Amino acid sequence: MSVFGLTIEQQRKSWIGIILEPLQNGSRVLEYLDNTLNQGIFRALDLLNREVLVITSPEFIKEILQTNAYDFCKMANVQNFMKVLLGDGLLTVDGEDHKQQRKALNPAFSAKHVQQLHSVFYSKTREMVSYIKEEINTSQDQQGIAVDITAWVNRAALDIIGIAALGIDFNSLADPTNELSRAYQVIFEPDNTSNIIFLLSIFFTTWAVKLLPLKKAREIRAGSAFVKRYIEEVVTRKTREHDDEKTSHKDILSVAAQYGKLSTNEIVNQARTFLVAGHETTATAMQWALYTLTRPENLHIQQRLRDEIHKQLPPLDSVQEISAYTLGKNLPYLDAVSKECLRVYGPSPFSRRTAVRDTVLCGISIKKGTNFLIPNWAINKSKKLWGERAREFDPERWLHGNEAHNGGADALAFQTFSSGTRGCIGKSFALAEFKIMLAGLVGTFEITKAADEKEVETEWAIIARIYNGFKVNMKPVTNW
Repeated sequence: MSVFGLTIEQQRKSWIGIILEPLQNGSRVLEYLDNTLNQGIFRALDLLNREVLVITSPEFIKEILQTNAYDFCKMANVQNFMKVLLGDGLLTVDGEDHKQQRKALNPAFSAKHVQQLHSVFYSKTREMVSYIKEEINTSQDQQGIAVDITAWVNRAALDIIGIAALGIDFNSLADPTNELSRAYQVIFEPDNTSNIIFLLSIFFTTWAVKLLPLKKAREIRAGSAFVKRYIEEVVTRKTREHDDEKTSHKDILSVAAQYGKLSTNEIVNQARTFLVAGHETTATAMQWALYTLTRPENLHIQQRLRDEIHKQLPPLDSVQEISAYTLGKNLPYLDAVSKECLRVYGPSPFSRRTAVRDTVLCGISIKKGTNFLIPNWAINKSKKLWGERAREFDPERWLHGNEAHNGGADALAFQTFSSGTRGCIGKSFALAEFKIMLAGLVGTFEITKAADEKEVETEWAIIARIYNGFKVNMKPVTNW
């Protein structure tokens, strides 16, 4: 890979010694994109001076993720680390296994089936909002109170994916001590030990999480084992119900099992995958959205969004629900704000790939074993792809005929959901869920930054979360 020059900063660092910081820090990679001359690809040093090719242009993204997707598989150690949490599901398998799983699951994510799940998104958003109102009323402070929004959106998203994927309501909104919710909280709770285990696992071997005698490693193992047992029991029970009943089941895995002929073990692995991918990412994205909309310079955007919601949608506590047509066609500003939130603060900061055979990438010969980093978080803010105001939060970029290219210079400039055969199969599901939850919260409450809330820090891992969560001040509106 010597034909690609090192970034200027890393040339300087490499004279001093060993790079001790991995490249998943999206802000740092963004600096490299701004300051490194490149034609869509450049060479950088990852943790312990491991070389990696960083992808910066749609042309290279298309080759890796679409045209020759199965020449570039997910980095093996990342896969193995994720398998501890997810099993052999859609996110952790490659090649022919991935093709077959994707084919089996596609019917469950059709536009028609996702639209049938809108009522689930709506009912759980309504339930979350009612509990938040109850918390405010209990405080007897009509000016609103500081609410731990991280906890609420996490539990709402877990309940939603439980019903949508498995047909099971985990009731974590009603019961914060719910064992499943607590297990996920322990697994994903950010701390320095978690980051060390994560880095050791993806750059060396999964023994870090499987064998290390650290308290956090034991908690991750125990939490993952509990989740697996819990899901196995649920799937076994549902399989018996399917055998005994002739009724139609609408949850994702029932539809996939019906059309894709998945085995019980395959259903368990997909369930483990969807419960994590379907609630951690959504909850994280919603936290970032509310953080963004509570910044003083964006309060006018929040109000404009609220005005559209009040004009186009019935009150959240009415019996009416949001139709698929209204969500897709009558709420352009909600669509624009949602996509801009997901662009600026996409929950998945990077994708790693390894060439599994000698191949050619945009005319460049690539050796088997070459590692690549696709910095989704940084590409979403690239000035080359999004203009000089790429770092600014501006929903207008998605309006006025810019939808064809996802608001950017190229359709592949928006990498929040990745693309190609490894792109997010649940993109339409996630976007609809996000819009409905955001509409429910912004339509019901005036949301501002909590008085004692400090500037947030980003935890850079597989998901770019707000470190230690985020509180907002929430005041019920009176005219909806």
